[in-house]
Amino acid sequence: MVAFALHTKIQEAGNTSVYLTESKLEELIEIYASKSDRGVQMQITWLGMLLAYYMTPVPSDAEQQSFEKTQETIRRYLQRNWPKVKEVCKFQPQWMTSVDENQELLSSDPCASYAADWFNGREERVLRVAAEIDIPSNSWFWRELILSCVQHVVSLPDIEFKQSIPKILDLLDKRQDYRDPGLRVMFDRYAKCSQANENRQLKEYGLEHWGSPEGYEIAGSPWAKISSVALEMMLGWVAETNLRLFFALLKDRGYADDERLDFWLGYIKQAKFTKLVLGTKSAGIVMGRADLRKTFTRNGNAFAKLIGDADSNQDAFIMEINKNLIVDFSILGGCYIYKNNEHSFNPRATEQYSATYRGGLKEGRTNGGRYFVHTPGWTDSHRAPQILSEYGIRADKQRGSRGISSEAIDAKSYFGKSSSPSSLSIPVFTENNPIKDKILKAKKIAAKNAIEVRGDSAKLLILWPRSHGPIAAEFEALGFKFEFGVGWSIS
Repeated sequence: MVAFALHTKIQEAGNTSVYLTESKLEELIEIYASKSDRGVQMQITWLGMLLAYYMTPVPSDAEQQSFEKTQETIRRYLQRNWPKVKEVCKFQPQWMTSVDENQELLSSDPCASYAADWFNGREERVLRVAAEIDIPSNSWFWRELILSCVQHVVSLPDIEFKQSIPKILDLLDKRQDYRDPGLRVMFDRYAKCSQANENRQLKEYGLEHWGSPEGYEIAGSPWAKISSVALEMMLGWVAETNLRLFFALLKDRGYADDERLDFWLGYIKQAKFTKLVLGTKSAGIVMGRADLRKTFTRNGNAFAKLIGDADSNQDAFIMEINKNLIVDFSILGGCYIYKNNEHSFNPRATEQYSATYRGGLKEGRTNGGRYFVHTPGWTDSHRAPQILSEYGIRADKQRGSRGISSEAIDAKSYFGKSSSPSSLSIPVFTENNPIKDKILKAKKIAAKNAIEVRGDSAKLLILWPRSHGPIAAEFEALGFKFEFGVGWSIS
């Protein structure tokens, strides 16, 4: 009775419990272990301790230290005494068989062996054992299972990890309380890939929920919490998207310039900020197309309007590299380079002026700034690349490796100790199957009442010989049919 009441608060003892009283718990476990050593049958007492171990909810941050110590004390007792409990037991009910077949439940990493199965849609194993030993929905076990699942994914080789991204994002959708730490670990892991080319789904998911990474310096931005390598990677993805969009707009209007696109693609991954400044014609195209409006919204970087240019076809592309600002005009006007704070216009403003006077994007022409024009041969090493190198700007292929770390990621360290509600809705990764749901409920009823079951989800037979009574009524309510001499089954 004491084992089953481990969590019960005792008013006369200051409203505490045996579970929360370290000395009493250790004394109790010593008594139980001594009885097992003497050959006393302790299976029911051991079961009470097992249920107490798993019914503990996810603790608060303040409770975390005592939780870890107490849980480890109980776990060690369960693991150490299980062979003795089983040895003297003359009859093993279903829960004992389940524990015996799943002894990893008593290990220091109880969810590791279930994570891969559960993540890959084979959740029956863990749901079955949870039903058979009655793990409640608010148990710490489910949180640990999710974190083990994330750890499993980030530990996969690069190719398999990338293939798992859609499923892990699906998991984060189902468990939104895990979204921010889950996204952080995904970006950090992706940045460690030998080929960290843009993953559109991961990029779009980050933009949708965190906004543009260009705002990483804003207080509270979740982008500031990912690794510097991952942030540089994501900024490069967004910058490349904007650059390609800029030249796609030009191409739609008959101003294709693949040479210039290829040139800037060699630098764009270094950009910390980009902005499209669109004239009347391009702005009209964007506003008239839902897909383009969505792209600008996702990137968190709505375009600016270009004012004061005589040609309505004129556009400009702004990028910041190494704290230098580059302004490249689409047709005529050339490319201007400004050192940090050597320009008077605000690159993030929603309106920009195409002018050579102070405050205009072309003010470098009159204040001594550097610029070049896109005449034939402008990409030759002694022209544009040479001017950019004077500002410390060199193409990606000249910058060497990103310095990818081979150190493994500890996914669980990304999650707070209590980043979970008091009751979990356990997500599964297979399609909704009403029959399977009924079978799982029936298995739980059978496990609670020590009723034997045979078969699996494809063909389950419950060996309960009675056609009437409260237990039979539960099976019947789930759609099971009774056959005399056989038991209950469902089709």
